Amino acid sequence: MTGLHHKGASNPERHLAASVEAYFLPADDCDASVVSTLSMAAAAREIAAHGLGIEIWPFEGSRAPFTAAALAELAEVCKRAPLATMHSGLEEWKPEALRREIDLAARLGVEILVVHCGTLGLIGREGDWPAIRDLAARARDGGFLLALENSGKIGIAPLRRALEVLGDGPAATGVGFCIDIGHAHRGHVLDGVPPVQYLDEFGRGIVELHLHDNFGTDDLHLVPGEGSLDWESVLPAMDALPPRTVFCLELKGTGHPLELIRRSRTFIVKGLETARGRRGDHHGHPKTHGAGSHLGKG
Repeated sequence: MTGLHHKGASNPERHLAASVEAYFLPADDCDASVVSTLSMAAAAREIAAHGLGIEIWPFEGSRAPFTAAALAELAEVCKRAPLATMHSGLEEWKPEALRREIDLAARLGVEILVVHCGTLGLIGREGDWPAIRDLAARARDGGFLLALENSGKIGIAPLRRALEVLGDGPAATGVGFCIDIGHAHRGHVLDGVPPVQYLDEFGRGIVELHLHDNFGTDDLHLVPGEGSLDWESVLPAMDALPPRTVFCLELKGTGHPLELIRRSRTFIVKGLETARGRRGDHHGHPKTHGAGSHLGKG
């Protein structure tokens, strides 16, 4: 699959995607009356129709399993989308369940399966690294990568341990990093590590970012620029990441999902253009990257 992030560094939207989360999670994460009645495929299709990649879940918005027909429809949407990733629905170390999600991701043809630290059993204990490597190999055999995501509640330590054990070459290990900028902002209050440090520290291994805002406490998933996150430092670091990196908008709110996505897209694209322009002013020309796929380059 050819994604937006493979179209060259001159295009600030080359790797923009949006999660179906905006359709199924209300602002307070509990008012079921505002949850979309669309199917997962319909929500994803609506996002893709606006030129964005999609991030899907391994079940319908109501957490119901996919029927055979729904799965076939969603696979077709993923095939036609500029790019497609999937977010695991697991929060605990359940290898057999994760194996089933990996098989589902392969059937859907996604490029990345995002997993939380808890999904790989990395919270408060040492990971089962041989089992994790086996699962990563299964994902690579299916044509995609696992991406380990940070949580604001536990900070940077589990990602540092994964980097120490696995390294920062996703093509070789089958595991990259998904840096959730909003989670990093929340974690900054706990461990003093700002979001931009995550981008600097894990740079070569980053394959996806989750983009949203908050005020450093609750996980609000606001439109970028509508919280207290220091985007002025984050956006230039984002623009310096490898061209394969997916920039995924993960939003919740009371407005129409497409309006939340539109405002976020505008903020990110303008911010990247400004960051690139400033770098060009300082260094004579904007920095560019060669194109490459997740599995083609480390």
